[in-house]
Amino acid sequence: MFQDKIRKFLILVVESLNKAFAKAFSDVREKKFRGFFLLALVVTAYFAWGCSASLNWLLFLTFLFYGWENRIVAILALISLATCPFLLAFKKDTLAETMAVSAYFFLVMTVVLQMVEFKREERNDLTNSHSLFWRKMIKKIEAINFPTLINKIKNLKFKKLQIASVQKYFTDEKKLVSLSRRLTAEIENFKFKKPKFKLDKNIFIFLSLSVGILWKLLLPGFVLTLDMNWMPYMPVIINADSFRAFLPLSYLIHWASVLTSAWIVQKVMLVALFSSIGYLAFKYLPVGPRKISLERDHGGVKNKIVCWFSALIYLVNPFVYTRLLAGQWLVLWGYALLPPILHSLFVFQKKKDSKSAMKLFGWLFLLGVFSNHFFVMSAILLAVWFAFALVREIVQKNKINFWRMWKNILLGGVIFLILSSYWLVPALTRQAPLEQRFGIEHWEAFAGGGYKDIDPLLNLVSLNGFWGERTAWAQAFVWPQDNASFWIAFSLLVLLIILGGVIGLRDKEQKNKTLIFLAIGFSALVFSAGAGETIFRNLNLWFFEHVPLWSGFRDSQKFTGFLALSYATLAGMGLSYFFDFLDRKKFAFKNILVPAIFLIPFFLGFLMWGGFHGQLKPVWYPQSWVEAKQIMEVDKRKRSALVLPWHGYMSFNFNDNLVMANPARRFFGEKAIVSRSVEVGAVYDQESDLDYLALDKIIRDNGDANAVVDFLITNKVEYVIHFQDLVGTDNLKYDWLKSDRISVVLHSLDLVLYRIGK
Repeated sequence: MFQDKIRKFLILVVESLNKAFAKAFSDVREKKFRGFFLLALVVTAYFAWGCSASLNWLLFLTFLFYGWENRIVAILALISLATCPFLLAFKKDTLAETMAVSAYFFLVMTVVLQMVEFKREERNDLTNSHSLFWRKMIKKIEAINFPTLINKIKNLKFKKLQIASVQKYFTDEKKLVSLSRRLTAEIENFKFKKPKFKLDKNIFIFLSLSVGILWKLLLPGFVLTLDMNWMPYMPVIINADSFRAFLPLSYLIHWASVLTSAWIVQKVMLVALFSSIGYLAFKYLPVGPRKISLERDHGGVKNKIVCWFSALIYLVNPFVYTRLLAGQWLVLWGYALLPPILHSLFVFQKKKDSKSAMKLFGWLFLLGVFSNHFFVMSAILLAVWFAFALVREIVQKNKINFWRMWKNILLGGVIFLILSSYWLVPALTRQAPLEQRFGIEHWEAFAGGGYKDIDPLLNLVSLNGFWGERTAWAQAFVWPQDNASFWIAFSLLVLLIILGGVIGLRDKEQKNKTLIFLAIGFSALVFSAGAGETIFRNLNLWFFEHVPLWSGFRDSQKFTGFLALSYATLAGMGLSYFFDFLDRKKFAFKNILVPAIFLIPFFLGFLMWGGFHGQLKPVWYPQSWVEAKQIMEVDKRKRSALVLPWHGYMSFNFNDNLVMANPARRFFGEKAIVSRSVEVGAVYDQESDLDYLALDKIIRDNGDANAVVDFLITNKVEYVIHFQDLVGTDNLKYDWLKSDRISVVLHSLDLVLYRIGK
């Protein structure tokens, strides 16, 4: 008997929790702006008063904004108060005092929430009174005795012909009844006209998530790591070896940094980046209908959960984690644009019209601005897709669709070429393309590979395998492969991917889509291995040696971006099929299961939350750098400054000794001469400039001081900037700095500025 009561009590508790979760999901989904505003207030409270105060405000504002039952808070007050005697009995005085304060806070919160609830009830009563007025009006219209009304109208005396025609209209009983019905329907269905532009409130969810990911990285200062050099002043620098597709973006950042502080521009860029990765995946990944019902029906909720799940898988995963640590934010922007590219391709395949073609090539143009690698990958994908689609139309002898598709592809392609000509023409007419200098040593050094004892292929399958994991740079960071929670989350993700793939192949409506994403995922895995030690090495070497432009994919792990795209889509499909299974089995507690499902993306990218595990921090450039720059700017002669240590990548004390690309060229301007060395594996550099190679040789050889000084004077080098961060650890020596012909202009803990005399 007692066991039955316990069982009934537990069932009641679980059902109550299920209903509470359902209401919470519904409120958060429908009131997104409130959620975004709530997060902004809580973040402000965190920075102002700390973690404890921010959690209290989070609890209070959540109940206030969403109008949840204040009795829950009252129960928390009673529980907190009830624990105090026990804590005092065990001599936990400090904790007992904390619980007493919490009980007082919950009690005050309950009173405030109750007062707000009274106000809401008054407002609802007023709204109901207005509603009652209109209902009474409708009843009065419906109660009209039309024959009596018609007789009264007939007996009226009209003096004007126009009024007489109105009298004739109103004496027609059918027309009058029709007018009454139309008026009643208009009153019942009256709604304010909505503006044509509608902001998708889901974007606020991903703005909030981006804040949760970046967290303390949004504090004042510059985030500096490997390939991300951000300066107080962001000049537009054109590298002879680089593509110029980024120029519109460079000018945008340049002028934005002129109008406001450059560190603010960087924060805006980072928030926009992570918001875009998540939101564009949510909007465009083909895991559910694009127009999802906002009603509280089961299907609409299910589809939104699936879309959110897939978007989170795409947003927080090892690929995104690694690329941000490597400072490759442009690569991540290209990654963010892959879902709309695929979506536009699906739409064009279906409609084959000029509008969808323009959207497709528009996204492709935008992709080219951000990432050359993802642009070429996507262009190859589109070319294969178009070829297959056109051949299929020929085989099916559908000439109308063939010519329609071909015409719109040409139209979109020509417009794209015109818009992209500012960088395509210089790129295609380069005399010594950078990618042609890459050989086997480059492809091996930058290939996707293993991590510690993990097999290279398994490491790549898990969305890891970045070449930097095998270098000294990786020792400064924590990696997901070292944590069991990541592998558990990834294993559960694989189960959903398998479920989505297997059932998708059996589903006639989803079969083609499933095949496409399976093919994209498998191809991405093969090419991401590059020249690494996997079974695909020889195949990839053949591509590197024989396919034009393919040698540029030396950082082969970038293909993993398409693998992540496939994972997010197939896992979303698997989750959708899993929900269908629960519906058929009439599983009662699915709402409780949903938070557990979202633990998969949470732990898949657990190192990203809260500012990338605190491994990156906003910093400021040392004041001595500014002073050295001011000294050199006073000299108006066109003289250069040699920057030491002579390394393209090095660590700096002010940036927690994280390895980063030498920032001197951007910081000190075009007069700064810095090393272009790469120093990865067997690769020292990738240069063909003979003047630079001569300078590189004489600096590395550390020869006769007079010979070095004469060489520098001949090449119009006036200053030498020597950063002190690697003193004692640098593998190169610069004994020629002791020459009597070189004098110290500025000496600080961070750098020494020398001037070369005659």
